[in-house]
Amino acid sequence: MGLCIGRGSAILKSTDTGETWNTQQLNIDVNIEDFQFIGDSAIFAIGDHYTVNGENMTSKLIKSENLGENWDSISILTGKQLHSIWFFNNDLGIVAGYDGIYRTVDKGSSRNTV
Repeated sequence: MGLCIGRGSAILKSTDTGETWNTQQLNIDVNIEDFQFIGDSAIFAIGDHYTVNGENMTSKLIKSENLGENWDSISILTGKQLHSIWFFNNDLGIVAGYDGIYRTVDKGSSRNTV
């Protein structure tokens, strides 16, 4: 399975080693900056969302449990600019960006500054 995420959170998915690509719809308003596969079907992603005419930037940590078919918002980080993630397993991960490095031990539901 292949997954490409581009500008404006365009998601392309291939199930035939890149021969064909299908567009996936992201059901959450977020511009994905980084994503990572965990296991066989889970994907974590981090991105940003601007409100009020491009102001009030909010980072969102989202997750798919079915290879990108559907996405759920895991954590909203108001006023934070976070653009990178690394998950060690389904629970333990790090999100990072201009506003710091944060560690989570509960799938992103809560986080502590590193």
